[in-house]
Amino acid sequence: MNLLDFVILWVESLRELFLSKGISVRIMRTDDDRQNHSCSITLENDYVEIDFIVWESGDGELAFTYTQKEGSTEEHLSNLDRQDTLITVLSRVIKELLRN
Repeated sequence: MNLLDFVILWVESLRELFLSKGISVRIMRTDDDRQNHSCSITLENDYVEIDFIVWESGDGELAFTYTQKEGSTEEHLSNLDRQDTLITVLSRVIKELLRN
């Protein structure tokens, strides 16, 4: 099992919880001849859209787009290649999605 498998398994294990809370889940994974495959995960509810991209090499990026009456704001995090950083970020993803 590589990092992409792990991240996809993590999201799939929470899919029913996300859906029960009105959170849509989209997962896309590259399957071409690239050397550094990736997966893209989008989690979205009425308040926030979270786009998470992880590469087989261990690199990762995360974008939060918050929708408010005044408009939307975005926060972008990159260099998520350390385990402690990734754990913190994934915990934040759960908190942001389930806070409403």
